[in-house]
Amino acid sequence: MSKTPVSPLLTQVSAAYFGTNCGMNYVIRLSDGRFVIIDGNWGEYDEPEKFFAVLQEQNVLENGPVVAAWFFTHPHGDHFRGFQRLMARYGDQIKVEEILFRFPKIGHPRFASMLDLFYDTIIGTHAKVITPSTGDVYTYGDATFHVLFTCEDYGDTPVPNLNDNSLVMRMELAGHRVMWTGDIAQQGSAMLVEKYQNGELACEIFQVPHHGYFGGSEDFCKAVDPEILLWPTPDYWYYTARNWHTNAWLMTSEKVRAAFIAGQNQFTLDLSKPIEAKSAYDKKVIDFDFTAKSVCDLRWGCPTGDAATEELHAMSIEFPEEGVCRLTADEGWNFCSMIQKGQTATADRYSFQIDGLLKTEADYFGLKWNDPSPVGWSAEREDQLTRLNPTPGKPFSYRLTVDKASGFAVLLEDSKEIARFEQLPEEPCDLLLVMRSGCVDLTRVLYES
Repeated sequence: MSKTPVSPLLTQVSAAYFGTNCGMNYVIRLSDGRFVIIDGNWGEYDEPEKFFAVLQEQNVLENGPVVAAWFFTHPHGDHFRGFQRLMARYGDQIKVEEILFRFPKIGHPRFASMLDLFYDTIIGTHAKVITPSTGDVYTYGDATFHVLFTCEDYGDTPVPNLNDNSLVMRMELAGHRVMWTGDIAQQGSAMLVEKYQNGELACEIFQVPHHGYFGGSEDFCKAVDPEILLWPTPDYWYYTARNWHTNAWLMTSEKVRAAFIAGQNQFTLDLSKPIEAKSAYDKKVIDFDFTAKSVCDLRWGCPTGDAATEELHAMSIEFPEEGVCRLTADEGWNFCSMIQKGQTATADRYSFQIDGLLKTEADYFGLKWNDPSPVGWSAEREDQLTRLNPTPGKPFSYRLTVDKASGFAVLLEDSKEIARFEQLPEEPCDLLLVMRSGCVDLTRVLYES
């Protein structure tokens, strides 16, 4: 432990939301220099490096980072798999003292092999393993964790929704109260609200349940009545998720003064100081110039696995040199969601610019911007795409301006109008880059509203 107390910190660690729409990882530095960690993301792309960098940068102990306690909220891969991958790479430089989790007996076949690795990794840490129960209180340094809910509260009746089996805790540190919810859903939220009616749920800081994807409930949000929101969600999903009924009350609460979105940037709160407001409700300008070579820094979505379909694939991504983001598409229909419809819905007029160089001739290269159908469209909807025709090996610049008030959109190539669209969709639309059998180097992507 540190001989001299240090400022307690709370960090929302970056996630590689390019490949998934979920992931959650929080690092809490105690005043004695040790850490408490909540979950661990997927561990995809460069997430382990980002994760370890936080521990290194905030560490003040002579022999390397010490994790006093590592809590896992529930057995979904986007919450625990990053632990296994972090320890596989950096385990010899990290000491873990205690690991706490209570997982239900039921599980999802998709995560079975991941859980085997998870348990093997726990054994390798030589940490003390604790199974928390509702009502338990754990103290680490100057932080206290009150366990408010675990899957055992359902008794002998298992709940098939793994999210509703999440560990829910209230943390008290440096005069702040933080509600950790994992992915708790409606059933668990209702039980919490019914059980705690004397202010036990009230917290200044609130981790929005299930990434904001219909997690928790309005009554639960009201009971917590937060000022600060920790929102572990991609930037491209936030603008839609914030309007869903489980989050709508948070958006109208006069008490909420700050929202920190994991997909916008990694951030650290100094809990020894008052938390400054940070409005993340509407970004007017999003500018990618690719000075950073990190997937975790992108706000795009290119979901893989279950999110991809036979008709729709995900592009691969790399950063071959400073200022360049390379996307490569196979022979299927490949997509990358760059601007989400929840954001374009709030703008009367917006522009989207894409600069780069087509490395190889593509079977198809274009935009999907005027079709409100779900992401899972098929090749039969090619007529809803806007084809771009850059010359391979020659730099290009396209700018699409959509003016809802005037009812038209204009597409420019190198500042020259090449197409005008007189009919706009009535519903908000995502803005996707679509490619088939090709490779493109992007040097800038700009959104303005």
